[in-house]
Amino acid sequence: MFSFFFRFSHENIPSIELGIPNSTAHINCHKYRGSESCHVSARVVFGASVIVGDDDFQNILSSRLTFVDKSMLIKEFVESSDFVSLILRPRRFGKTTNLSMLKHFFKISHSQEENDISKKLFEKLKISAEKEIMQKFFAQNPVIHISLKDLDGETWNKMIAELRILVAEIYGEHRYLINNLYPDEQRKYQKLLEEDSTESQLKFSLKALSMYLQRHFKKKCIVLVDEYDSPMERAYNKGYFRVANDFFKDMFSSLLKSNSENVAKAMFVGILRIAKSGYLSGLNNITIYPFHQDHEDLSPLYLDKFGFTSDEVELLLSLRKNLQINNVQSWYDGYISGGSIHLYNPWSIIRLLSRGTLRAYWTDTGSTQTLEKYLWKASSSFKESVEKLLKGEYITNVKIQDDLQYSHLNENRDLAIWTLLYYAGYLTINSENHLFIPNDEVRSEWHRWVVNVPFFTKGVTIESMLDRLLDGDLDSFKKEFEQVIADTLSFYDVGGSQSGENAEFVYNAFCLGMFVNARNRGFTVLSNRESGYGRYDIAIFPESGGYEIAIIIEFKVVKKNNNLVDVARKGLDKIEEKQYRAGLHKNTKKLLELGIAFEGKKACVLGHLLNRTDEEKIFQQQHQHSLNFQKREPLLSEANTLSFYDVGGSQSGENAEFVYNAFCLGMFVNARNRGFTVLSNRESGYGRYDIAIFPESGGYEIAIIIEFKVVKKNNNLVDVARKGLDKIEEKQYRAGLHKNTKKLLELGIAFEGKKACVLGHLLNRTDEGTWISD
Repeated sequence: MFSFFFRFSHENIPSIELGIPNSTAHINCHKYRGSESCHVSARVVFGASVIVGDDDFQNILSSRLTFVDKSMLIKEFVESSDFVSLILRPRRFGKTTNLSMLKHFFKISHSQEENDISKKLFEKLKISAEKEIMQKFFAQNPVIHISLKDLDGETWNKMIAELRILVAEIYGEHRYLINNLYPDEQRKYQKLLEEDSTESQLKFSLKALSMYLQRHFKKKCIVLVDEYDSPMERAYNKGYFRVANDFFKDMFSSLLKSNSENVAKAMFVGILRIAKSGYLSGLNNITIYPFHQDHEDLSPLYLDKFGFTSDEVELLLSLRKNLQINNVQSWYDGYISGGSIHLYNPWSIIRLLSRGTLRAYWTDTGSTQTLEKYLWKASSSFKESVEKLLKGEYITNVKIQDDLQYSHLNENRDLAIWTLLYYAGYLTINSENHLFIPNDEVRSEWHRWVVNVPFFTKGVTIESMLDRLLDGDLDSFKKEFEQVIADTLSFYDVGGSQSGENAEFVYNAFCLGMFVNARNRGFTVLSNRESGYGRYDIAIFPESGGYEIAIIIEFKVVKKNNNLVDVARKGLDKIEEKQYRAGLHKNTKKLLELGIAFEGKKACVLGHLLNRTDEEKIFQQQHQHSLNFQKREPLLSEANTLSFYDVGGSQSGENAEFVYNAFCLGMFVNARNRGFTVLSNRESGYGRYDIAIFPESGGYEIAIIIEFKVVKKNNNLVDVARKGLDKIEEKQYRAGLHKNTKKLLELGIAFEGKKACVLGHLLNRTDEGTWISD
């Protein structure tokens, strides 16, 4: 990940320690499983200047550059009883340099001269005083060291190709083995060297290498894996998580499970805790070391071995007399390890010493793709909690997930986001399990990266509106819903000559598209289904757990000589008249009934929240009479959202394209909160596109234009979708694109009842301003 060093021009490099002169100050030592873990023991070797650069331990030490001594990590590692240790720290916390140090400590030298060079690297470090460890473990084990940080292929095939290159490099380090192998092993070795292996050979390549090394040296291997979680995050965001997870699970299970005759110990380092659900789930003897090691059953190992302690920073600050420790603490201190040890991000301290200016350094590094992806799905309560954090307050009602599962990120999105933020270093946790922003540097990143994105700056999101609806907060929902209608719908959608007579179907479909995401919160969303003595427009029923509220909605369109409020009231009354409550499950505790009236781009919402009484068959509303309903089993088997009545029935079939358009517009409208403008039925080129999604500014460089078609007799979905795609070019809808738009996704979407077909192509803008297919 990084290293740092200070160049020193003299032959004899001074070693400076915190505490008593000529000795090391050991503070807060623990005994655990027979090993001693000592924290806040600082040793720094100073140089004449500060340089940020190479993260290879040998390069740093052999070049006589300053090193903050973390060598007691070796003692804790060899004395622990863990077969596999997983260390979790934020990015730029010294993980890569520490693994490099372990590699150079354990690896067996091929000559006495090489051994002497390696031993000299450690002679100024604290581990050299541990005579028994030096004698028993130094240069005594072959090492398999692999970094997965560069596996970032857009597809699984590309990631496999990158892994072939990586394994070939590792096999190349041990090329001396090949002459002592059996002929069939030599052939396999050669294929791996030449990047010509099958996927199966690649999968078991590390296990095979451990066997070859153990046979050659008669010593078991030490396995070191850097950024173990990096390829899984990439795979998740690119849509091939399952196949990647299965592959790496087989690869590392074969290496570390039932292979103790060839492997002595292993250490994995990374950011996210996905061990139980990820590819390390097959391992039996694995111990996880996150920041918050505050449980009695966890070892206190490695607490101060990643990141700089306060004592180490105090020593380093002697290089910069103009920097006051209080200011440095405010800017960079605050990470808490094990509930009590304060740590600084090393990268920030190094850059501070190099430049001498208090500012944000760490936040310029790294990728937060998964975090950004789920931030858009956060609830309004998440936003309220962020506002508390930015005021310097704690968050007390959030528990970090011990095992983050990519496959379950949608089930509790807010909790997943808090967990991702914690492991990424944007939050820390104290001994009382309170979350807070660790320091001013990270707080500045919150302001820049989170607060300034549209999720926080735009007043209404579909997600926040859904929160209000599902919480039964009628007043807040009414305000937000009416604003969305005014901001999004076009008069051509709902008030033009072609769609005016069937505007109710358009409003219905648009709202259905907005509300469909309630399915991801444990609800069934249905449209135009029979219930009681008629068909409700939209019903949202709880499937199980979490929510106890159901919602029934009736839409109405204002005609001449009527007003919005009166028409909305008619819609509300219709729910009772038609006894739409007949479909409610007996466990439903609350019912929100809404009558919504539309007039062009204006909307009016009326409703009431009803509570079930102890008599079980009766809902009551304050200031209203009791209301009876028939009990019926829930409609959980009707899993799809659109109804044939929406798009293929006698009332809407002729104008189904408007319905599909509105439904999709409702689904896509939340792109506004990701920095896009979402438009419908606007003039461009020689016609009107159905939907266009344009980037407003920064971040995204892609635009999307969509044309919808409905299948008629003697046509098929594919041909009709192709006609929609061709129409975009024929009508030159691209004319409205901003000159800075780099990519354009054009989609033709055909519908037939509840079936759909999507055709499209991704175009790239050339330097000459023309478009070419990707």
